[in-house]
Amino acid sequence: MRPESLLEDEIPTVESSANVVGDALCDTLTPNQGPSELLPRLSIKSDEGETLGSFAAVHLTDYLVRQATLGHEEGESPDGAERSGNSKTKNFLKKLSGKDRDRESRIAMATVLSNLPTKEQEIFDFVAFKDSHWTDLINVAHPEGAVPLSPTSSEAEIKRRDHVWEVFTSECSYLVDHLLVLRDVFQETFKAVQCENHLMYVEPAKLFANLDVLCQVSESFCQDLFVILRGKVTSTEFGQPECVVSAFSMFDKQVCPPYERYCMNYSNALHYLESLKKREDFQEVVRWCELNPRCKRLQMSDFLVAPIQRITKYPILLNDILKRTTSPADKTALTETIENVKFALGELEGKVRWLTNFERMRELQHMITWTIDDQDAKAMLPEFMKNSILEKTRKSLSSLFSGTKRALIYEGPLILTDSGKNIDIYAFIFDDMFLMTKIKKDAKKKASHFERLSAQTHTPPVPRRRDGMMFHVYKQPIPLDRLDVVEVNSRQAQASGMKYAFVMMHTSRYQQILSVYTVMTPNEHSKQTWIKELNKARKTRLDQMRESHHEERRTKDRKKTL
Repeated sequence: MRPESLLEDEIPTVESSANVVGDALCDTLTPNQGPSELLPRLSIKSDEGETLGSFAAVHLTDYLVRQATLGHEEGESPDGAERSGNSKTKNFLKKLSGKDRDRESRIAMATVLSNLPTKEQEIFDFVAFKDSHWTDLINVAHPEGAVPLSPTSSEAEIKRRDHVWEVFTSECSYLVDHLLVLRDVFQETFKAVQCENHLMYVEPAKLFANLDVLCQVSESFCQDLFVILRGKVTSTEFGQPECVVSAFSMFDKQVCPPYERYCMNYSNALHYLESLKKREDFQEVVRWCELNPRCKRLQMSDFLVAPIQRITKYPILLNDILKRTTSPADKTALTETIENVKFALGELEGKVRWLTNFERMRELQHMITWTIDDQDAKAMLPEFMKNSILEKTRKSLSSLFSGTKRALIYEGPLILTDSGKNIDIYAFIFDDMFLMTKIKKDAKKKASHFERLSAQTHTPPVPRRRDGMMFHVYKQPIPLDRLDVVEVNSRQAQASGMKYAFVMMHTSRYQQILSVYTVMTPNEHSKQTWIKELNKARKTRLDQMRESHHEERRTKDRKKTL
């Protein structure tokens, strides 16, 4: 492949472009010639020279016509037009030389990519069976032609062997077609390009985390399982459940820890990838990598998500084997293995969820603003207390979202009916309160959030700080233990004209209603989700408060007995 083939347009060198500019200016700066006479002569010139059809020549022609037209419109004198033309030509040549520097950089990048040595795919002995059937392994292990199945083998037994073999083949495909491609085609390419002083701003560790370790873990898992399966093959037996149990015996200690690091970095990797795509040279390298036949038309993001998708499939694969297992001892061993795998994945999921919540809470700490207004106009507030009250309010607001104890349960857009008006709000369900805010948006954006999100059925995009979004607290937070939710059914909605609505009531500790809020959602699915999440969060909060109250009483009772 020629390096220049990666470039979309052929750009002339500074020397050839200068000659073109000189020739064209001779025609352009004729004192009594108008712009209408200039166009045919330039078009004839374009037909004669190949370089004039290039990117730079097209901009050159536009520039000369624009300047000639501008000079005639302003009624410049011949001398003035000549001086102006010479000055602008110098400026244009400076810009053109900058484009040539970009061209040289792109050619250098293309040269590096085209000269990269093709990394040969690693050959493992088990890869030969990646697309084979388990009977092929039996034929290799027993070339004398022994019968692989006992006469009493049932359909369920054959299905069980299929599922055991699927654990191996799916892991093998995941290793060869995803992990190794991500490492060899993408990661190694970025490192090789950086060795030639290109893309030095890219940090591969932020994109790929511990990808090399994942490759080693998956390779070891495939190798171990393959050795166990091959070692247990007899003329009548294959794929015993104990093979899989043995392969997963160290899942929590050897497999989960590397995946934990990768999963916790995945969200940041996507954000980092999104920011890098703004650079043309980075996109050029990514496109070059994605053209590799090993990618099979998949994009880089498809490979980055593969480890997360893979690790969640292990319980499913083990459950399929369990369903086809009849031996009580094997069932017990498989059940225990599945429980251990689920427990390890649960801990991993909890850490990832905690990290996601921590990052979002830290982001909201900078996004949510709360204006400190004066107290109720009807209330008498002594002048000497205003400063102390305002200072106390500032401190409480600054610590409202700091720390990691508070968790975000759910968030999204709603429409609040307030004083007969429908107001777009953005609401948050935390583990202890419900908060309503208004998004600070650009005045040029006329479409409301509801209008933009009405076409979406399930999950609207989450406003991010990097997009310049801010939230202003619209109503006082409502403690979840003081919140009651009432659904507006279809009959009531039709009578009141409030479609997809529900009502929230804020009550005091004396069961008095302090405030009532009627909100609407874009669709029925969204309404049911909000009601479910609110009721679930409220129940969890009440249970926590009861348990905390009982614990306090038990502590007091123990102190009394002592």
